[in-house]
Amino acid sequence: MTTYRRSSSLTFACAMLLVMCGCGQLPDPPTGPSQPPSPTYTLSGVVTEATPAGALPVEGALVEEITRHRHAVTDKDGRYTMAGLAPGTVTIQVTVGELDPVIRFAMLNGDTVIDIQMAGPVRSTLSGFVTEDTAAGPVPVADVDVEVVHCPVGPPGGSYSLVVTTTDASGFYSIPGLCQGETALFPYKPGYRLAPTDDRPCEGDGAECRYLTIAGETRFDIRLVRR
Repeated sequence: MTTYRRSSSLTFACAMLLVMCGCGQLPDPPTGPSQPPSPTYTLSGVVTEATPAGALPVEGALVEEITRHRHAVTDKDGRYTMAGLAPGTVTIQVTVGELDPVIRFAMLNGDTVIDIQMAGPVRSTLSGFVTEDTAAGPVPVADVDVEVVHCPVGPPGGSYSLVVTTTDASGFYSIPGLCQGETALFPYKPGYRLAPTDDRPCEGDGAECRYLTIAGETRFDIRLVRR
């Protein structure tokens, strides 16, 4: 019995010593020197629009780094700041409203300033005469509302704006500032409708609308008949 108790006390003391000094535990693996964090840089600048009055700041332009989709929006002074960009070549796209998108490439090896100038699409004037087909020949029609889609219609369901003018006593109309490309024209005067024609009617609204293409200064005469 005495031998058993001494053996138990020795075993317990040794176990406690192992716990306290950590004997028998594997040492922590050696660690190398800590790696410094990768540097990041800030891209900033001013977005302007070229106008006859000179360069004007563009507010609300989206400036996007298209690879990692980092982005910034210009303030009322056209300024933008985009932080946290990794070094190397970046592709920047700037979009806003009806102005033509701009794409720029830049090499970042430090904080970088890139000023970007945008330009609106080429604009043209649509003009022509509105006449009524009669037995005596074409007769000018005054006070006809001529509506045109301001710029080509976007995707289905997208929004667009119309501009309108009214024919004068000679049946003449003129609408400046239209975008290049396909548009739709809607003439309207009570008691009249578009004359049958080989021009392209609008789908589902063929009697009241025509498609046409704006390419430079464009002439488009409109023929009406009585309802």
